[in-house]
Amino acid sequence: AGEERLAFVLQHGSHCQIDDVLVEYNRYLKGIYQCLPSAPTEVNTPFPRCHFLKLTMLEGEGTRTLHDPDQQDLLDLAMRGRVEVVGEKGHKIPVELEDIFRKCPKQGHRIVLIEGAPGIGKSSLIIHICHKWETGELFSQFQWVVRVLLRDPAVQSATCLTDILPHLTKDDAFAVAAEIEKLFGENCLFLCDGFDEYPRSKSRHLKSFIEKLIENPAEINLGKSTVVVTSRPVASGELRASVNARIEIMGFGEKEIHA
Repeated sequence: AGEERLAFVLQHGSHCQIDDVLVEYNRYLKGIYQCLPSAPTEVNTPFPRCHFLKLTMLEGEGTRTLHDPDQQDLLDLAMRGRVEVVGEKGHKIPVELEDIFRKCPKQGHRIVLIEGAPGIGKSSLIIHICHKWETGELFSQFQWVVRVLLRDPAVQSATCLTDILPHLTKDDAFAVAAEIEKLFGENCLFLCDGFDEYPRSKSRHLKSFIEKLIENPAEINLGKSTVVVTSRPVASGELRASVNARIEIMGFGEKEIHA
């Protein structure tokens, strides 16, 4: 019924209030997330109960560089997610999921980087956020939460917002995207999962839509949006200077595993 209502509102947009379109799209997204499995089916995640995941916020400026040829062994380990990449000047403090935006500005573009070893639960955490938003238990300040799988070929070839929005038809996505862009992405949270799987542009002057969304959203009329990006630590170095907060997934302790 929700899908039929959304289609009707979008088809008769000239006779409906714009707010109807955005409210119905909110309901449409929540309907999608209600049906999501607790963990990605393609990932063997032994502990999908993400409320037991330990998160830390990385404070300080120090970040270890992994490009030194004398540290090739360290780089190899990092590729397998076995080492931390926080420098001596940095330190970690425990943080709850609902507090990951506390270091972000209250207005304008905000970006949070969530790092973790392969298989530790980054994708499961993104699904958990979708579930909790759908039920109103988390991040209710956002009217739309858009899950973006960066390994998806359709996302990798995206050239505009329409291409990454869940939708019934392309016309639906176009109508919703136009309204979100009029608001410059305000009240919209993009959950970009898997930055380490996304092929970056070779030229700094020819950025893809996804790269602009993360690094310079004002260029694509989304300058007030909020973005969460997940990545393995070894692939996220280029983002660290531009994020408002870095969060690390620490995994599960003995207490959490046996809970």
